Amino acid sequence: MTGDRGGSGFTARLRAAWRSATYEPPPRRSGSRAVTVLDRALSRRRILWFCGVAACVSILILAGTHLGPGLRAAHRDGTRGVWIAQDCTQQRGGCVWTGEFALAAADGVPGRVILPSVTYAGGLTGISPGLTVPALDAGSSDEVYPVSGSDRWIHDVIGLAVAGPLLAYLLWRPLRRRLRNRRAGISLAGLR
Repeated sequence: MTGDRGGSGFTARLRAAWRSATYEPPPRRSGSRAVTVLDRALSRRRILWFCGVAACVSILILAGTHLGPGLRAAHRDGTRGVWIAQDCTQQRGGCVWTGEFALAAADGVPGRVILPSVTYAGGLTGISPGLTVPALDAGSSDEVYPVSGSDRWIHDVIGLAVAGPLLAYLLWRPLRRRLRNRRAGISLAGLR
């Protein structure tokens, strides 16, 4: 008892502080066996944390890459041409049409194709293969915009405004826990 300085209560607190500092859930016992290291590494909390970080990073990348072209399209800035509908891909929300973007010749006939497989970011109804629509290439690699402008950039700004702070919170949370437990560990070490 004299070498332990507090018995099993102190070591239990020390173990709990270590688990909390390493962001591990307390071990669960199945019969008489302790949970393996793999089970601890793949805890529900860690999987949800990783999925949240991955989703935020994906949204930031996608919204960030489409924000510039979306703003250029809103200001009607870009290469004018025509979008020619080609293929319909059925999705839950309906049909998503892809086509090619070609420069418009002087007489309105499609000229040289510069983007082979792009979607049209404007609202169109009654699309059929071969439909030709005036369009604007604002620099996006996978979509062209209406020549009248587009407000798709608003979705990108919302994505950045939500995913950025959420990613900062998700990254700060485990760091804060480690810092807090490190301070608690120092105070526990002072009890010896």
